Amino acid sequence: MKDGTWLGIAALGAVLTGALCSCVADDPDDGESLGQCDPLAEQEAPIELGVIIAAGRAADGTVYAVDEDPEDIGRVFVSEGDVLVRWNVLGSMENYEQEDVSYSFTAAHGSELITVGIEIVDGTTSMAVADGELEVPFEDLCAAGEVLTVIDDAEVQAMEIQNLPGMIKIEYYAEVEDGSRLLVTRPENDWDYEDFRLFLGVGTLTEREIVEVLRSSSGTEIRFLVDGAEWVADFPIVVVGGEDVKGDATLDTGSGELAMDWLEIDAEAASAFQFECFAP
Repeated sequence: MKDGTWLGIAALGAVLTGALCSCVADDPDDGESLGQCDPLAEQEAPIELGVIIAAGRAADGTVYAVDEDPEDIGRVFVSEGDVLVRWNVLGSMENYEQEDVSYSFTAAHGSELITVGIEIVDGTTSMAVADGELEVPFEDLCAAGEVLTVIDDAEVQAMEIQNLPGMIKIEYYAEVEDGSRLLVTRPENDWDYEDFRLFLGVGTLTEREIVEVLRSSSGTEIRFLVDGAEWVADFPIVVVGGEDVKGDATLDTGSGELAMDWLEIDAEAASAFQFECFAP
């Protein structure tokens, strides 16, 4: 099967013992309670402001703020009324000259794209914003856009904060040679390997406990549990003609290795599947 549609076909080949059967265990919950769920539904994560690098107000009253926290240095917020809305940072630059520093952040929200610049010289902060993506010195950004009036941190910290949309991304989707499906998800934003969730099954995709995610330039290996036994899903990347391409994905059950077909599917199409998730 080469497209992203589940056809409900029978097993594609002899598995392990040579019988036509599913590799999925009968008791898949690994001791945790399961329930029907939609793991692809948006889940906006709570958010708090970290250390504010700079905040400023435009002539029309719009507030722009940039903060940093231990996991994400340089988050951009733009006010909509009394709410500070987080924008998606597409790129950033930092330049240091002795004790002075300048920052540039390109951020997007829907179809809007802006560049926010900050300059701290001799302890004095300046801030500017311009439309589009501009990789220019701070003084050129000021000329191309608008110089902001720097405001106190306390004014920003008193505002309500809205995080980025909690969209879920399908990291991997594959069909195992026995006809079962394997699907791996993660948040679209603010994610780490600990946020990966893995689902495996025939008909119903059941969540499995992930032991470890290993990623390198040669691909991704995900170790997870089925009935207490550790299985390994391998999604390799190989170099062909100087370019990275998908290699032969496999699922190691500990009793044998099964081939997997990489498939493409979006969250909307995958939401039609039946899922079982661990209880929150």
